[in-house]
Amino acid sequence: MFGLLVVFRRRVHGEELSAFLMSVDSGGRCRFVQGAALGVLFGAAYPIIVVLFGVGRFGPNPDGLLFPIVAAMAWGAGFLAVALFEEALFRGFLLQKLSARLPRWGAVLLPSLLFGVLHIGTYGSSNSLWLGLLNASLFGVVMSLVVIRSGSLMGAVGIHWSWNLMQVVLLPTSGAEGGGLFNLQVDDGWWTGDSLSPETGLIDTVIIAFFCITVVLWYRSTKSAPDGGTGAR
Repeated sequence: MFGLLVVFRRRVHGEELSAFLMSVDSGGRCRFVQGAALGVLFGAAYPIIVVLFGVGRFGPNPDGLLFPIVAAMAWGAGFLAVALFEEALFRGFLLQKLSARLPRWGAVLLPSLLFGVLHIGTYGSSNSLWLGLLNASLFGVVMSLVVIRSGSLMGAVGIHWSWNLMQVVLLPTSGAEGGGLFNLQVDDGWWTGDSLSPETGLIDTVIIAFFCITVVLWYRSTKSAPDGGTGAR
């Protein structure tokens, strides 16, 4: 899907890969690793919080570590493809094009809301679907801030990739098929979400809010973006 998006942008807009604010040089790799570290930090916050507050319990996978390790490697590649496509589409393309036509807040809000709505299938079985969509939209806002303040898509790709990996593979809920390195069981509710979708809980809302503050402090300097990109208006 990412390849199709690159071809579309090249054919329709005459723009190359760099138009997505992506680079694989040392600076780009460093931003990806930094982003991945932030994603791991905040992805691990959910299980830590629910355990500390007594609404969650986790322990080693009773089936051993081989399956979750192999699964993490396989899903890691898949999640990287997802992160590349979604960040390239919503932040590398839509955010840039809208920034040339709308005020900054509108260019950030519209793709983030669309990003949230497209997760309706992910959270459709949850009793707090609306909260899951809100959290996904807020996550989209945070990713937009990463791109705007860093002038690069690489940090957002790293965060998105490791966030998904932590949520679904390394620390999955008890309903996740095969389990992960830890089997997390939570008491369903507005605070925690449900056993299959922790992102539909208020805990994740709080985590994303702190994530936003961290991003603002971490990426202090805004770099110039290509024409029509996310440079300051």
